[in-house]
Amino acid sequence: MQFQSSYMRMFPVELSEGDDLLEGITAFVERKAIWNSYILLSYGALKTAVIRPPHGGTVETHHGDFEIRGLFGTMHSEGMRIRCLLRDLDSGVNLTGELLGGTRVGRPVHIVLGMSHTENAMKQVSA
Repeated sequence: MQFQSSYMRMFPVELSEGDDLLEGITAFVERKAIWNSYILLSYGALKTAVIRPPHGGTVETHHGDFEIRGLFGTMHSEGMRIRCLLRDLDSGVNLTGELLGGTRVGRPVHIVLGMSHTENAMKQVSA
């Protein structure tokens, strides 16, 4: 399914329990050929979060029940970077940083990817 306006195309993505978050997004982006897209909306929960803290540091692997408060990122042909804000539902602690491979879905995760229609947007702005 895909939704479209004169400025943007939107693609809903659903990942299931146990899926690797980054592998799932990458597979969807490759299948739809929508590189240069970005995350508009996300919700769901993770059971494993592999995170590189802000400003570098040692990669941390967390296990538990993590509510997605926000995923922010872009998908390019050179790769993708996804930053997160997660809430540990057991301890109440917030986790932030860059999500890495090995991050696993706990409860279904829903993501809406967007891709701008740059040519249409530029025509509207210059008109």
